[in-house]
Formats: sequence, structure tokens, C-alpha cells
Amino acid sequence: MAMMLQVSSTRLARVAGAALLLAGLAAATPLGQQVNRQLATPRPSRAAVRSFADPARDRWQRPGVVLDSLGLRVSDRVAVLQTTPGDDTGYWAARLARRVYQGFVYSVTPGENEARRLAGRVRQARLRNVRVTSALPGGNLLPEPVDVLLCVNSYSQMPNRVETFHNLGSSLLPGGHVAVIDWKRGASALSAPQVEQEMNQAGYRLVRSVSLPRQSFLIFKTTLGGAATPL
Repeated sequence: MAMMLQVSSTRLARVAGAALLLAGLAAATPLGQQVNRQLATPRPSRAAVRSFADPARDRWQRPGVVLDSLGLRVSDRVAVLQTTPGDDTGYWAARLARRVYQGFVYSVTPGENEARRLAGRVRQARLRNVRVTSALPGGNLLPEPVDVLLCVNSYSQMPNRVETFHNLGSSLLPGGHVAVIDWKRGASALSAPQVEQEMNQAGYRLVRSVSLPRQSFLIFKTTLGGAATPL
């Protein structure tokens, strides 16, 4: 009987531990169901999904250029909005975690499946300063304000972009920035001037533009000066 009780206790401890882990990955301060719905984007082509995990991605993604341009401090808090289904490789989470090793990285994925896969990769890589959350309707997004919001390969796919980024302004610390990286070509591609115009309407001003081989890379600073007010 004592042996059975010991085994049961061990199993219960494991279940409780798993529950706490999942709760930790999902724990965040809600930004509202509407913002989370707007962050979900259509599923990309198979070729696009393969390119996310391709070792040659560095040649056109230029992660070193991106991170240097953001001017990150080692203690910064960064959120990366990888809301394109299939981009759950941890490409940006791993690189950001090493750059802000005294800070924290919040990696936002488009759904629970992507969040689970990415969380597994984060645990495997022992990235202790990364938390994975999913942008699901009614779900949560960020646990605290951040210094930088990095939106990768998703901006052009989002509906209601002006309203979405206006609301996300309340998730920035004073002096914080939003960086938008998106495709230059494709059916849904937006020109850099169009992105700038929309972000101006959302309450941001362009502070830097960087050229990447396949993508535009625009860095904005909020002009709202605090919590966002309704549009």
C-alpha cells in the first residue's frame, strides 16, 4: 500500500508540474479579445513554411543586421509577433534570447499547436528567458510592457492593422519601439510608404528604415505617450 501511495504521489506531482508549466506559458495580461483575433493570419504556402526553417534563411533574413538595428540592451524586454502559421521554429526567439540575456523574450504564435511546438524547442535549447504565448481569440498576449515589439512576416496579413497596433501601443514601455519586417513582393505585400502611413494613423512615427534582400524593415516609435485611447 505504501508503494502504491508513493507512485500515485509521484504521478500527481508530475501532472501538477506539467499543469504549472502550461499555465506559465499561457500566463499573461489580456490585451483584449479583439487584438488577439486580429493577430491571427492565414496559413502560408508550403514553400514559405519550409523557408522559415531553411538554414540558408540567414542570407536573406539578415538577423545580425536586424538585431543591431534595433539597438537592443542586454536587459531589454522584447516581444516577437510571429503570427504566421508554420513559423514556429524559434528562429527569432533563440537569437533574441542570446542578445537580451539579462532581459526577457515573449514569443507570440498564432495558435496552440504552434505554441506547443515552439515551447518544446525553447525547453530543448534551455532558453530560460523565453516565454511562449498564443494569440488566440479570448487568449492572452503579453504579461508586461516591453521595450521592443518585433512583427515578422505578419503585418500585411493582419486585418484592422491600424486599430491593432494602436491598441498594442499600451504594451510599450516609455521610449519603446515597434519594428515591422514584411515581404517586399507577393500577393499581399505592402509598400513601405503604405506601412508607414498606416502606422502613422495608429499613433507611431518612423525613426529608421533598413533594407533587407527580400523584406522591408521599418522601425517606429509611438507618439501616444502612454496607454492607447480608443480610435
